[in-house]
Amino acid sequence: MRLRFLVIFCLLAFVATAYPQSKGPIYSISTGVALPSQPKILNDSWNGGWHIGGGIGYPITPWLTIGGAFSYSHLPFDAKAVIARSKLASYYPWVRVEGNSATIITGNCRVKINLTAPTRTSWFSPYFFGGMGWYRLTLGEYTVQYKIVSQRSVRTYRQSAYPNSQIGLEGGAGFEVYLSKHLNGYMEITYCTSFTDSPIWAEWIPLRIGLLLH
Repeated sequence: MRLRFLVIFCLLAFVATAYPQSKGPIYSISTGVALPSQPKILNDSWNGGWHIGGGIGYPITPWLTIGGAFSYSHLPFDAKAVIARSKLASYYPWVRVEGNSATIITGNCRVKINLTAPTRTSWFSPYFFGGMGWYRLTLGEYTVQYKIVSQRSVRTYRQSAYPNSQIGLEGGAGFEVYLSKHLNGYMEITYCTSFTDSPIWAEWIPLRIGLLLH
């Protein structure tokens, strides 16, 4: 059922672009940070990290744009947070934690609504947007080792890497700044969430700054 919603959304975006447009396609490129939010294991075990993305949009009117976007987020592993969460240091004199980064890859269809059109005389343009698409979350492998003094042995717990593909939603707000006839700058904040019935679901918040070429 959810996959059907995604197909319908993308078909609507495709049909909309078949109508006469106010101008040609707009290409975007961005960078920023991604902040993990949920679930607790993602938020507690991995820090916010770098984020890159890009996309293409087709203006239907000066205020409505439909298109697609992709992004890649890299979240570094937080060994200190895992030690604190496990509380092993309170019971064992030697604890060692090592782990790999988590990654999030996204591809989605998006609808963007500009409240005003950025021009030379009105250079600031706030907007809202929403989308639906495919998200792939991979939690990196990590290892926890601790030493039991009475037994003079080291015990090891290993969590394997967990890749998981899901369908999800995103929404957010931002603003554009007029730079030249063919170039705008922009900044936006996005809330992303997956909604498949999976053992690992995710919520994260990308903060982006980028350029729009049209």
